[in-house]
Amino acid sequence: MKQEFWVVGGQYSDTRFTDLIKGTQSVDGPFSSYEQAETAWKATTQQHRSDACARFTIVACAPNPRRKAA
Repeated sequence: MKQEFWVVGGQYSDTRFTDLIKGTQSVDGPFSSYEQAETAWKATTQQHRSDACARFTIVACAPNPRRKAA
């Protein structure tokens, strides 16, 4: 099975990045390659570059084996 990649994050209450502000969460994906996810991550972080309390990351996970492939 191939890995899937997601871009996740949002705006946090402070720069400790422990409390995500409700309603600001963002999840983009799945992407089939790290490179595709990185392109999306760069675009997302560029949109929030002036916000010191925003953080986004790329997460890799195995696909759900119960989900049928298209």
